[in-house]
Amino acid sequence: MTGPRSALERVARALTLALLAIGIVSFPLPYGGVLPGGRLLVQILAFSALASAALVRSRPGLGRARLAWIPLLLLGALGLVQIVPLPHSLLASISPVSAEIHAKSNEVLALFGRAQLPFRISIAPTETVQATLFILACASLFYAAAAVSTRAARRRLGWLLVFASAAHLVWAVSAQREEDRVHGAFVNPNHLAGYLEIALAIAFAFVVESILTGRDREAQGRDPFDRLHRRWTPVAWRALAWGVILIGILVTRSRGGIAAAVLTTIVVLIVALSSRHVRHHRMFAIAGSLSVAAGVAIAFLTTGVYPLLRFLTTDPRDAGSDTRVTLWRISVEAWRDFPVLGSGLGTFREAFRRVQPDGMNMLVEQAHSDAVQMLVTGGIAGLALAAVAFGAMLALFGHGAITARHREAGAWALAGLGAIVSLLLHGLAEFNFSIPAIPATLAIVAGLAWGAGGEEAKGERRRANGDRPRTATAAAITGIGGTPETEMENVE
Repeated sequence: MTGPRSALERVARALTLALLAIGIVSFPLPYGGVLPGGRLLVQILAFSALASAALVRSRPGLGRARLAWIPLLLLGALGLVQIVPLPHSLLASISPVSAEIHAKSNEVLALFGRAQLPFRISIAPTETVQATLFILACASLFYAAAAVSTRAARRRLGWLLVFASAAHLVWAVSAQREEDRVHGAFVNPNHLAGYLEIALAIAFAFVVESILTGRDREAQGRDPFDRLHRRWTPVAWRALAWGVILIGILVTRSRGGIAAAVLTTIVVLIVALSSRHVRHHRMFAIAGSLSVAAGVAIAFLTTGVYPLLRFLTTDPRDAGSDTRVTLWRISVEAWRDFPVLGSGLGTFREAFRRVQPDGMNMLVEQAHSDAVQMLVTGGIAGLALAAVAFGAMLALFGHGAITARHREAGAWALAGLGAIVSLLLHGLAEFNFSIPAIPATLAIVAGLAWGAGGEEAKGERRRANGDRPRTATAAAITGIGGTPETEMENVE
């Protein structure tokens, strides 16, 4: 039955998918979205996608994803609290240093007859407003992607991200100067590696899904060669895509990116081996290991051993380990001035400058650690909210990758798990979450991954309510038949 409402819903779904696709392609341009225009683009696309997704009545609910989505919203609410004008006495009790900074600023303004500034927790309210809007934009992208996450949409957007990453890689290599590390649309090669880590997780999940469903394709073949072709050809070209993205991470020569990619691959392979669909662990482990080994071999045959050599050496152009430790130590000193509610989201530069030693003649805008930077700008409250949000998503995706009845839903849970684990590991010594293109893209991927599980749960409720076909004729019409496992594979 169709009508104006269903037509509006189809338009809303198509519009949301178009906005998400535009975002996947355009977020890294230019410079990873760090310019004001890039941040504005993310916000426009995110809030527009949220508005259109709200019109999709058949969207799956967030369910337990609220355990992550609500802390993310609360983190945005913390940013709002940080910019709300407060009485001086109240501010002095909850954030004495913020009160002192504003009082001294007002003393200087009074000398020139200028208007007084309101007292706020944030020591740079404009930066906090931008950071708050961006956090809310990421929450909107997650919700919009989850709302329109169908099997066809996930595959199209997933492959779009893989191909977009490959395009960035081609651009980066073609624009590379001799003896220079590639960075593509990003200023820093480490951030290009962080962006590619998301696509690497998706490509790996596609490989896992293809291996798990290979025996079903093999059973459809009429002769041994046809069965071999049906089972392993999809695995081969998905493994090739994974290898191409890995090449991109290697040519950035990012030590953190390479280490995160390797460790994450090990983690997701172990999780994949624990999946309910892996009946023959040895065969799956051999197939998965051979696919990974093939991708690694292709990558090193293409890039040579220089990325590995750089991984074992130092680069004077990078912030060395000693420099990073120094930045972290001084950042902790800055945090002590704003222990509970932070200095204001997005205000690390201003907070660090207050305690920066006289001999450090450099402008420090990032802590080179996402966790340390959140501790300074959001205080214990902000770090706790971020930890709860990411911890909940890791737990939900890990559980989904192991227990999902639908192989495609399990593979997407594995993709979400891999992307988050990789960026969290890389973020221990880098600031990928300060580059708008990376968390915005991650929000879309996480939303698609969660939507896969929500779609599966919705299908199970339909079948529990009696919508499941009960005859062979009905099964043939709907494409559902055979054992319960094969039925789940054909349901979208």
